[in-house]
Amino acid sequence: MSVSDNETIKKLDEQIAQLQARKKTIENRERAKAKKAHTKLLFQFGEIAEKYSKCKTPQELEDFFKKFC
Repeated sequence: MSVSDNETIKKLDEQIAQLQARKKTIENRERAKAKKAHTKLLFQFGEIAEKYSKCKTPQELEDFFKKFC
């Protein structure tokens, strides 16, 4: 291989590393969005459960739901 080929390979390896880093950043961002959405959903479920069950403890709430599931 010539010097030019080695330089081309080196540049391509650098580009691959940069793209992999970008991919990982985007994947992490998407994971964080999904986690945030899931947390919001859990809070909404909790608010509804609290509103309609009138339970005071987590155990009471669990017992309440066991009656219906």
